[in-house]
Amino acid sequence: MHFSIILPIAYMLLLFFLCSLPDTNTSQNTLTNIPSMLQNLLHLPAFGGLAILWLFSLRYFALSSRASQQIAVIVSISYGGLLELVQIWVPGRFASLGDFLFNCLGVLLFMTFYLKIIPYLIPLSGFKKKWAP
Repeated sequence: MHFSIILPIAYMLLLFFLCSLPDTNTSQNTLTNIPSMLQNLLHLPAFGGLAILWLFSLRYFALSSRASQQIAVIVSISYGGLLELVQIWVPGRFASLGDFLFNCLGVLLFMTFYLKIIPYLIPLSGFKKKWAP
């Protein structure tokens, strides 16, 4: 196992912890006091960031750029689905198709931004040497 996967796995554990926090009326958890629309929007950077972390980590393996991108998307979307299912057993939480769709949208938006827009903002030759997978 290459050490580069430590960061995305640690981030996945953080997401699991956050998704496992109960949402009860007596809870003193400040995260559950965030308005629901803002909570939904936070799914975008949370899972988009996960996909980018996987993309960076997978570049250390002997994979094509396309394979790394596909794996990053599949792992991130699958994990988003898994976390939605886990919430069935968390008091005050529930699985939501809407949340899962926000997870997917975050992954796809961040990957598109990273792969299609960032190279135009940064000189392409320098970008590919330093940042491209």
